[in-house]
Amino acid sequence: MIFHYGENTIERTDCPSGNNQICEFNVDLTPYNGQTITYFFELQDIAGNTDESQENDIDIDLTNPTAITLTYDVQNDDVNFFIEVSENNVKVTYNDNGGSFKTLCSDADLDDPCETDKSFDEGVHDLIIKLEDDAGLTSEYPITVFIDSEPPEFDELLPKSNNYAFGEFSTEITENLELTNTKLFYGLENNMKMFDLGNACATGENVLCTANVDLTEFDGTEDLQYYFEASDTVNTEQSKTTKNINVDLTPPVPTSLTFDIDEDKVDFTIEVSENDVKITYSDNGANFKTLCSDADLDDPCEKKKTFDEGFHEVTLKFEDDGELATESIVTFTI
Repeated sequence: MIFHYGENTIERTDCPSGNNQICEFNVDLTPYNGQTITYFFELQDIAGNTDESQENDIDIDLTNPTAITLTYDVQNDDVNFFIEVSENNVKVTYNDNGGSFKTLCSDADLDDPCETDKSFDEGVHDLIIKLEDDAGLTSEYPITVFIDSEPPEFDELLPKSNNYAFGEFSTEITENLELTNTKLFYGLENNMKMFDLGNACATGENVLCTANVDLTEFDGTEDLQYYFEASDTVNTEQSKTTKNINVDLTPPVPTSLTFDIDEDKVDFTIEVSENDVKITYSDNGANFKTLCSDADLDDPCEKKKTFDEGFHEVTLKFEDDGELATESIVTFTI
C-alpha cells in the first residue's frame, strides 16, 4: 500500500490481507502545517493489480491556539475579559475553582477577540481559561480573580480627639477577604507623615490594628491629627480624621523645690516646668495624698502640711494631664 500526501509518498509492504483490514500510516505533517493538502491511498496485490482511493483535501493544523492578549478587569462582582487569539474559530471556556468548563466565547477570531462579562460570587476564584481550535488543539491559562465588593471598614480609633498621644495609634478594621495593606497618616495639617504597616494587620472582623511611631518632632503640639488607610485586593478606604490630639512626651519636673520647717509644719514652695501639674506626696511609704491639684508655670505650688515628730522621707510625685510623671525625694526631721 502506498500513501500519497501532499508532495510525499510512503509505502508499506506489511499491511494485512483480507476483508476490511486496517493499515495505518504515521507521517510527519510539520512541513504542511497551516496548509491544505490532498491525500489518497494506492493498493497493489501480488499479481500487480492496483487500485486507488478517492482523493481527499484536509487542512493541516499542528499549532495550539494561544492568547496574544489576555486581560481582565474587576468591577464589584463583574469581571470583564478581553482575549485576543492567534487564529480563527477558537472556542474560549473557563473553569472556576475546579468546576466544569463553561463557555466564555464560542467563536473568537483574529479580528474579533473574545470580550465578555461574567459575574462571580464574593471570594477568591482560581480560573483556568482554555482555548480550543477546530482541530481540538488546546491551550490553558490559569489566573486568579478576587471578588471583593465590600471595602475595609473602620471602627473605633484611638486616641480620641482632645486626648493625648504618645506614639501609639490604633483602630479596629473589618475585612473578610484579604487585607493587603494598612497605613497610618499623622502630623499637622501642613506636615503629615506616613507610616506603612504593610500586611501586618490581620484579616477578619473588628481586628485591632496598632501602629507605633516616633512623635518627638510634634512634642508639645495640641492639634495633631491622624487617620488610617486600609486596602484589600480591590478597594482602598480611608478612616475619618481624628483632630486636636495633644502630644506630650516630656514629663513635668520641679524647677524649684524648697521647704521651711516651723515646729510640726512644713511649708512647701514648688515651681514646675509646665502647666496643669498635679503634685502628690507620700510620707515614709504611705499612700499618696494631694499637695497641689493644679500647679502652673506662673502659679507655683505653695502649701503647708503638718507632720508628726520624727524622721520623714517624703516622695513628691509630679503628674501632668498626659499622665507622665516624675518623682523627687526630700527628707527632714520634725
